[in-house]
Amino acid sequence: MPNYNDIMVELAQLSGSDTPPPSPFDVTRRKYLKNFSDKRGRNVVAYYSGHLQKPRLEGAVICDEDKNAFLNVVHGLNLDKGLTTVLINLNQWWKIIYY
Repeated sequence: MPNYNDIMVELAQLSGSDTPPPSPFDVTRRKYLKNFSDKRGRNVVAYYSGHLQKPRLEGAVICDEDKNAFLNVVHGLNLDKGLTTVLINLNQWWKIIYY
């Protein structure tokens, strides 16, 4: 069963639009997360918001609406490998852990 992101990719492919190339920041972030995952032998998810750059920005903390986003990220992971979650906003960890 596809998740929301899978459907959006399929729709983009059917419409003939190409996705933009990833930013250098995204490439670097993915490289280090993969390295961390390979060393631990586990799935690794980094979960963060913009609260450090813009602390007064409304909605920049992990909130209840992030549950769907988190589920999209972990959808299709090999559950036998377990999951290491890197939470940048430690004051908000319970919202993810509780769910």
